[in-house]
Amino acid sequence: MQKIAAELEAWLEQADSSAMLDLVLELKVHEPKVEGISRSDRIAQSREAFQKIVDPIEETIRRSGGEVTSTAWLNHTILARVPAHTIKNLASFDRVEFLDLPHAINVDRLSP
Repeated sequence: MQKIAAELEAWLEQADSSAMLDLVLELKVHEPKVEGISRSDRIAQSREAFQKIVDPIEETIRRSGGEVTSTAWLNHTILARVPAHTIKNLASFDRVEFLDLPHAINVDRLSP
């Protein structure tokens, strides 16, 4: 599976390697199913599993001169501002499933 969105690939072909861009990283988080625990404990486990995956990626972003601007444990995403030369390195992480430019989410409306 392609890890880098086509639109992002096209942007990278034209961009200077030091150009900064906003980036959405979609992560693979495998949470163990544990029976007999409370909802709040399951949420805490999910957050902890997400954070363990985020930490090394966040460190790579910082070392490259970028910054994490937001994380969302519920949908397993990171929003970051990074230099273009960092994209291929971020794509090499096993837990990074997809890299894309941020875009508005449009809801399809049913006609009445």
